[in-house]
Amino acid sequence: MREIAWSLKAVNFRRYELLMKVIKFSKISPWVAICVCLPAIALFSVVSRASDNESDYDLSALPAGTVNLVIGRAYVNSGPDGDLRLRTWASVSEGDRIRTESNGHVHIKFRDNAVLSVRPNSELLIESYRYNPEKPELSAVKLNLVQGTARTVSGEAAKAARERYRLNTPVAAIGVRGTDFLVST
Repeated sequence: MREIAWSLKAVNFRRYELLMKVIKFSKISPWVAICVCLPAIALFSVVSRASDNESDYDLSALPAGTVNLVIGRAYVNSGPDGDLRLRTWASVSEGDRIRTESNGHVHIKFRDNAVLSVRPNSELLIESYRYNPEKPELSAVKLNLVQGTARTVSGEAAKAARERYRLNTPVAAIGVRGTDFLVST
């Protein structure tokens, strides 16, 4: 048992201290405490190492934003499942197609604090939404308003990387000069 404890101590002192406290204050045998705590310590170690370096993550795998408001009928198409009814607090990601009916209205808050309103009878495709809070100048946002009306207040990605922000429509491509704009197709 001491060999296991010493090897844990060499790996990470704080996790070793946690394990020793569990063994000291629990009324179970040290072997049981090690068998129960060791997997949890290993899991926390992997999670903390991964979160230390966000650049290891594929930013496209993270949700682009969260739906804050849904009024009326609105749908999201995320792939082979077809259209699913959009609900408040749902996540939206790259590749999602947001569609509203005549009474539908959707507000989305993105990871970079941008806000987007998809108005009635509209369809918007989130082609890419890559925001890195550690290096916002490397962010890239590309939205495609297929039809209808959308209003957006740009966030940190557009402010830090204006040349990498695009809102395409069937007749024009919009870059960022200001921070708040309304688009109709």
